[in-house]
Amino acid sequence: MSFDIAMEGSVTHARVALNKLEKVALRYSKKHGRPPVLIINNVHYFNNDNEGRDMLLQLQQRGEAWAASGELQHYRSGLCEY
Repeated sequence: MSFDIAMEGSVTHARVALNKLEKVALRYSKKHGRPPVLIINNVHYFNNDNEGRDMLLQLQQRGEAWAASGELQHYRSGLCEY
């Protein structure tokens, strides 16, 4: 397996996980009448490379989209700058 395929695979896995999280958040919102709150700790452990920055960006973009739609609460103290 080449390095490019491995990197692409981890990005794909993250997208699949975020898609599943979105489905769970929708079910939770319908059941409880309020959106769940997602807290992500230890983002400083993400790699200081393009893949790590892409992951942070993807999390931020998804969080903003979910918050705009009311599916999930999104609190952000600031995006880490490398």
